[in-house]
Amino acid sequence: MSFYTRPELLNRELMRSKKIAPIQDFGFAAKLNSLFLAGVEFNDACKEYPIVFTSVAAGEGQAKVVPVIVLGLREGENLFVDTASKWDARYIPAFVRRYPFVLAELPGQQMGVCIDTAYPGFSDKEGEPLFDDKGTNTPFLQNALDFLNRYQIE
Repeated sequence: MSFYTRPELLNRELMRSKKIAPIQDFGFAAKLNSLFLAGVEFNDACKEYPIVFTSVAAGEGQAKVVPVIVLGLREGENLFVDTASKWDARYIPAFVRRYPFVLAELPGQQMGVCIDTAYPGFSDKEGEPLFDDKGTNTPFLQNALDFLNRYQIE
């Protein structure tokens, strides 16, 4: 999962009081030299990043060709995260924007929503709440879930 340090399944009971602060520090992506790109991102991404096509394993000895954007020329190098850990481009790829959330494949071919509990903006104090007083999804969380679903479909 690349930059996800401690991904945990989203748990309504255990994370009921948790909040997510906006991402201010992109240091989590500083060592990522390439990342997957969804087709709908081509128009925006091609204006700032080189797009290449590479082959990845697709299971059972199969491979598929996928688009990726190049962020650095060396392993562990991201030229788009500056020394202050800010993203140095107008367009931030969806792969990065979905952080600290991610979908993970669970046993039985179903998907689960995970959150990187190591993200400094994951706390009880500041940010947008994940759940309301009744334990239902807040509009913030629902938007994040919708974004993850659209990203997965793309």
